[in-house]
Amino acid sequence: MIALLRALPFLLLAPFALAFVASSWLGILRGRWELLSFDPWRIHDAYFRIGSLSAVLYDQNGHRPVIPGLLYKLDLHCFGATNLFLVVIGLASITAGLAVASWLVWQDREIARRSRAAAIGFLWIAVFWLGNNRNLVHGNEVPFVGLPVLLIAVAGCGLHRIVRPAPEGRAGPAWGPIAATAGACWAASFCHGVGLGLSLAVVVAALILRAPRRAIIALSGSAAATFAIYFFVLPRALGERLPPNQPSFAMPGLLWNALNWLGAPIVHTIAMPGEVHPWSPEDQRSSAIALGAVTASIALGMLVISALRPRRASPCEPWALLCVLIGGGMALQVAILRQQHLELWPQIFHAGHYLIWICLLWSGLFALAAGRLGLPHSTPRVHAKLWIHGALALLLGCAFVPTQLRAPATFQHFKVRILEASLGVALDVEDPVERKTILFHDLELIRRVAAHLRSQELAMFRWPESKLIGSRIEEQSDIAAPEPLHGRVDAVEPIASQSSRGARFHGWAIPRTPSRSAVRVLAVAPSGIVAGAARFTRPHPKLAAAHRFPDQDALIGFRGYIKDYDPALDYRFFVVLEGESIPVEIRAPARPRAP
Repeated sequence: MIALLRALPFLLLAPFALAFVASSWLGILRGRWELLSFDPWRIHDAYFRIGSLSAVLYDQNGHRPVIPGLLYKLDLHCFGATNLFLVVIGLASITAGLAVASWLVWQDREIARRSRAAAIGFLWIAVFWLGNNRNLVHGNEVPFVGLPVLLIAVAGCGLHRIVRPAPEGRAGPAWGPIAATAGACWAASFCHGVGLGLSLAVVVAALILRAPRRAIIALSGSAAATFAIYFFVLPRALGERLPPNQPSFAMPGLLWNALNWLGAPIVHTIAMPGEVHPWSPEDQRSSAIALGAVTASIALGMLVISALRPRRASPCEPWALLCVLIGGGMALQVAILRQQHLELWPQIFHAGHYLIWICLLWSGLFALAAGRLGLPHSTPRVHAKLWIHGALALLLGCAFVPTQLRAPATFQHFKVRILEASLGVALDVEDPVERKTILFHDLELIRRVAAHLRSQELAMFRWPESKLIGSRIEEQSDIAAPEPLHGRVDAVEPIASQSSRGARFHGWAIPRTPSRSAVRVLAVAPSGIVAGAARFTRPHPKLAAAHRFPDQDALIGFRGYIKDYDPALDYRFFVVLEGESIPVEIRAPARPRAP
């Protein structure tokens, strides 16, 4: 009975971690953002303007995503700029990085098996927590962070080979591990700004672990060369940047900002980004600072212990130290460089795209703590420590559950809004509010990028709807008498825009035969010319149930746009059914008033 109680947290943690990660993968694959949104518009604008492959060398808002840039180019020219390729590469990199880190932890025989399992379980839970929203579903961000996660694990593996005792007859570590570690740092530096932190973190970790002198000199030289190339050799920024970073070292503001950043996950365990948070901004900040203070204290304690303890060949300690050092370095970097941004956007310290680095820091602390607990055959006190370690991993995992359950709906909401706003781009109807909110704030930049995408039939311009505007419906098929079809257009709303006249419309349609799904809706002017289109993007469970449609999660709600809208005309609306050449007319709303 006592043995069962001792093992209970670990027995519960294993299936919990498996179910947690499985739910994350399902939520990511169903809710991934399929088209350009936010930063990719700016990045692709720079790439289109330069045209050549050298575009990937430019500074992009403080980062030099050379390697992700090559992937963007590949996605652009080979996969139609759909982001699927980027998401797959990014998620595969994260998974491979966690697999390498898990292997390092499991190889540490001086850690109790139960503690190794707890550290590994918490690592997978923390990194694949759906609170790391943009890092997991945004095609632009996934390779940005996925590749560094993998390279941190590779650097940790190489650093372990460097610091472990050399075989008899060899004066020091082989140059292979040193080259592999330096190469991982170099590659990470040209994936994301955090990669520069990895170069420094490797040198600091090598000093803490008392690595051989020649290894420290080689890694330091490699870091210096990387910094020189990054800041002085490669071309400077191209295109729009955030307001320039003005470093601020003022205390105690720097300290509070760093702690506020470190404690950000506690804010996202209560509500997803974009949701109305039940806590006031002051409560969010104070709770984040409190958790950040606890995290920083534990991290400093672990670093001091690692520096003072006798040198040993721990497989997981180098990787764990890198995670802690990178997380701490990111906290200081954000606090120093983002002070002005905080004044413009107070929520920036709790931004979802930062959380994965804090989760890696926590995972590193869990692995370091596991190495300090001792083996289970020691004393009852050690058994108690092991139990607390496992229970804490399970408890923190449970704290992530509320966000985990709500995240898929949030992902789907943003995915639908991106699809609907992208349809406006495809139809050349400018909806300023929607574009600025969900695509990018610079409308002129969107127009430039859209012109390039249209000329090459990429992204949203691969959709059939983008080619239907201006065609005559008789060219598609003859209009036949409508067959029984449930549905209507609920509203047509004119859009006020300086560059174009348009309108948005929305409604729903349910085929009487479930096997014949609706594909799109066409808005047709009295002359018979197709003036607009809509895609089915939203479910309506209540309407589906009311009309006894078997699949209540089916996408029966549509939203679309009419180009060059004239409120004096009586538009007709037709539903195109899958496999049918004859569209079916649905009821239109009363003619709206002009804005």
